[in-house]
Amino acid sequence: MTSYRDLHAQQKVVNLEIKDNILKALDAVEACGSYAATGGLNYPMPFDIHIRKTDGVIQCPLKGLDQEGFKKIKSQARKAPYGKGSQTIVDQKVRYTYELDAEQFELQPTQKFDAWWKSLLAKVSKSLGVDASNMDVHRYKMLLYPPGGMFKAHTDSEKEPGMFGTLVITLPSRHDGGDVVLRHAGHKTTYRSSDYRFSWAAWYSDVRHEVKPVESGARWVLTFNLCARPPPVNRPLPSTPNVERHEAVIHKALAAWLSVPGSPRWPYLIYELDHDYTLASIKFNTLKGRDKVRAQILDKLSKKELKGKYKLFIALLEMEEHGDCYFDYDHEVGSKNRYGGYRAPQPPPDWHEFREIESTRRTMTLLDLDGEDLDDNLEFDSGNFLQKTAFSKGTKGEEGYTGYMGNYGPEATHWYRTTALVICSWSELDYLFPAGWEHEEEAGGGSEESEDQEEKQVKSAVRAPPPTAAVRRPLNVRRVAVPVAGGKRKIVELIDLTGDSD
Repeated sequence: MTSYRDLHAQQKVVNLEIKDNILKALDAVEACGSYAATGGLNYPMPFDIHIRKTDGVIQCPLKGLDQEGFKKIKSQARKAPYGKGSQTIVDQKVRYTYELDAEQFELQPTQKFDAWWKSLLAKVSKSLGVDASNMDVHRYKMLLYPPGGMFKAHTDSEKEPGMFGTLVITLPSRHDGGDVVLRHAGHKTTYRSSDYRFSWAAWYSDVRHEVKPVESGARWVLTFNLCARPPPVNRPLPSTPNVERHEAVIHKALAAWLSVPGSPRWPYLIYELDHDYTLASIKFNTLKGRDKVRAQILDKLSKKELKGKYKLFIALLEMEEHGDCYFDYDHEVGSKNRYGGYRAPQPPPDWHEFREIESTRRTMTLLDLDGEDLDDNLEFDSGNFLQKTAFSKGTKGEEGYTGYMGNYGPEATHWYRTTALVICSWSELDYLFPAGWEHEEEAGGGSEESEDQEEKQVKSAVRAPPPTAAVRRPLNVRRVAVPVAGGKRKIVELIDLTGDSD
């Protein structure tokens, strides 16, 4: 006779298989478009460029640094800064380029401009897998990279609500070098603007990229912010490859999970997204690439085939680890050598590996698909991740470090952040909202409530936070551990309010 313990163990194995099937189904989702795209443009340009406070238009192409057009641009430009924490810094070792704000220049279109612009945006939207009808493009900067001009690796900050990407138009100006190297999720794309007379490139905001040094001539570009419009109410499925087949596979996998009664079934599942998002921008209409397709499929199933079975959320997750770390005394404190000389202390490395982790805290901010904050500071279990390990992108986070202080140290605190979709069984929403979740449970998908009523039910149920709820800390902060009196340490938070462009 099979014991209860054996049956419980068998059920756990079945649940792990179900969990793995859901992961495989979501991982297999395809999407039209890529994280970055480039292309050439027909010359001559369908517009002239006038720099305000100067006479006439710029003659294209720019042929040399002594040309009148180059001088006009530089006369009104300033050295471009970059953001570091709460500071805005000008440092030519990190970023060397000149910039003009959108108000400092104007584009004077020819008769062919409207058709040309429409065609360009169609290429951009198709290449990124974005619906052109739901995309706005706002002019941002003019940039001029002289010889030696470059920008170290970085990601673009979100400069306005709904911004999800950047469009760059490289204007006619002879130059060598100045390649833009873009990297995302182990992939690499190089945009060689010097290969074109007139060209464009576009990428998602979280794509890490760098501008290599210009070797000769000048790289002259216009930058634009790509912004998402509010999505349609019904969120139709996109025309992506095999979307119906993916929907069917995900439906089957979720139905198997939801059919398991009670423990040891996971009450909610966390699926880490491909792209990174911020609290200011995260909502359905700003999801990118495969992230949006997955959300659309899951949202559709929760309102039709599996209505009343589960609820879909977006979550910003954080993990904080604190503990003792390895320390090179001679490196960070300094030392004498055997000849009586002294080696001065060196700056500590940017990242210290833990010798022993003393504490770990995992919290998430839960939002609906419209980006409304439902609850924050919720603790979660890493076992609910569909991916094998939490925060599986494997990138280093931020560090607060306290070196050797004589009677204690060294120690460090590491912070990691990621974004995910959270799929929670309707019958077990109390796991996510332990402080007084109140709702009428929807049984078996047979409810006649409208989708709008379902949304109101979720929002009203969690509108009042628990009395002890912590105030949500913005996720775009940089934290530093500094020593204070009494041999203790204090965490100082610096909020990043700056923005960069390419």
